[in-house]
Amino acid sequence: MSLRIRRTIAKGIDWMRTARHVTFFLVLLVIVSSVALAHMQATKMDPEDGATVKEAPKWVQIWYSQEPDSAVSKLTLTGPDGEVKLFVHPSDDNSLMGMVQQDNLRDGEYTVEWQAAGDDGHIQKGEYKFTLKTD
Repeated sequence: MSLRIRRTIAKGIDWMRTARHVTFFLVLLVIVSSVALAHMQATKMDPEDGATVKEAPKWVQIWYSQEPDSAVSKLTLTGPDGEVKLFVHPSDDNSLMGMVQQDNLRDGEYTVEWQAAGDDGHIQKGEYKFTLKTD
């Protein structure tokens, strides 16, 4: 076999190896992306994250990218005087609502902590803060 033919065959083999590596990388990227996108995410909050509100909220609400599983979903509100009593229930719009069961919330920073799971069953957790300033 001539040297020219050997070089042509070697280039073809190198190209095939490169194509296999690129294909493997693309398949891996698709798998990782689909797993990451499958997890439920918080998409909106009320009051908004970082907001300063002038009136004590009557509820806190978090909307999710999927319907939350009520068996594992939790919502807590903590402020300057500790945990605020909430009546938590799921809504029809992929959200969890916590009705505030206390009057006279003090001015200060409040933290909403949430836990929920979506279609894939993986529990997701998060928190956000808002400030109550009635003055």
